[in-house]
Order: sequence, then structure tokens, then C-alpha cells
Amino acid sequence: MSKYIYSSNENGLNNFENNFYNKKKINEHPQKPYFDYLSSILTTEKSFFEIGFGFGRIFNFVKNNVKEYVGIEPDVERFKSSQKLLKYNIDKSERFQFFNYFSNDYIKHYPDKKFDIVCISHVIQHVSTQTALNIIKDAFKLLNDNGTLIISTTCAPRELFTYEKLNISDTVNNFNYYCLKNETNKGLPVHMFTKESLLVYLQNFEIKYYEQYQFIKPDKLEWFSNNFYTSKNEITNIGQSQFVVCKKKN
Repeated sequence: MSKYIYSSNENGLNNFENNFYNKKKINEHPQKPYFDYLSSILTTEKSFFEIGFGFGRIFNFVKNNVKEYVGIEPDVERFKSSQKLLKYNIDKSERFQFFNYFSNDYIKHYPDKKFDIVCISHVIQHVSTQTALNIIKDAFKLLNDNGTLIISTTCAPRELFTYEKLNISDTVNNFNYYCLKNETNKGLPVHMFTKESLLVYLQNFEIKYYEQYQFIKPDKLEWFSNNFYTSKNEITNIGQSQFVVCKKKN
């Protein structure tokens, strides 16, 4: 499985968020529907596994409301940058574990470990199509028989393969080659999923819930369009996300 390479850093993300939150140009909580759903299913009796914990955004949200949290982050730089967060929480509770693993590495080390909830938040759009499929297959193996898989990712009216630094639509073969070679000159690879293209990855699951949510406030699309020299349609596409809740098929 290829490595995950991120060209953004925590400070850059924070500056971006602070700038636009202060200008009130994005929704008050861009992932509110997603977090609302998480809140509805979390209990202190359930175990939680996250694939790609990044800077701990999901962890900080769920940590007080789960029996156990295990997070993996394959990207070495992101894992290193999270050490302060990890050490603080590990010292506070044995309920939390963090690993610099790929999902298949964790399964090799803990083949019998299963979880009530497995979460993959905005990971699969930044890896090759085969790697995304492998991650979801691993999630299937990590779930209890009655467990819940929650995946959030990009959402667009048509499927696109593009890059953080280039406003182009590439072929799937070129996109996959870029991902597998761990190149960074085009910035982060971004697979823009449609609802239909996402559900293709979930054929072993029964879909329980689905929702799309908007990142940018509709009345601020023109401001973003003017400042980023692109059409309002492109900004709308980039600003949308989706999440799907699944269970194993009986």
C-alpha cells in the first residue's frame, strides 16, 4: 500500500480556517451534519477505530464518549506532529491508543481485534483508487458483525481526478500513478467522488444513512469565485462533502 503524503500542515490549515471563519464566509460548523450523526451513535459502551486520525479532530470530538479509541495515521510527518496530543492523552487514559500504521499493518498485529465503529474521514480521496478500496476492505475486517462504518469524503456532480495545486481534470490512470509514486509537485491528489462512484466501493455493505453537506455558504460563493479566479460552479463542487453510514451485509 502506498504512503500518504500531505503537502499541507497544521498551521496552514488553522490559518485558512481562522481567516474564513472570521469573515463568516463558511458555515459555522462545516461538518455539523457529520458530527451530529456521530453524536447520535456514540456511547461509553462502544469501541471506536479511526483510519487516518491526522491532527486529532475526530479523536477530540469522540474521546469522552467511547469505551475505547484506537487511531492509526500512516503518514509519518502527521504522526510526528501529533506526538504532543498523543502523549497527553495516553498519559491520561489507557482507553486511547495511537499507531503509525497502515490499516493492513494494524490487522497483522491485532488480527482478532474488532470495533463497534470504524471511521474514515476525508482519507480515501487522497490515495489511489486501489488503495481506497483496500482501506475499505480493511475497515470491513475491523468491524464487529453489528458494527458501523462511517466514511466521509468529497462530493461533486461528476467524478473528477485533480490536484491541490492544479485546476485540471486528469485521467484515473495518471492520478493513480501520481499517488503511487508519492509525488508532491502537484500538491495533494484529490479524487472528487459522486454519490454513485463512492457507493461502488461499498458493495459488501448495507447502506443505512447518507447525507451531503455544504462547506461554503451559498451567498458567499461569488466572493470565493472572485478571489480564487474560478467559476462559482467549481467552488460549489469543491465545497461539498458527503458521508455514508454502512453495516455489513447479513
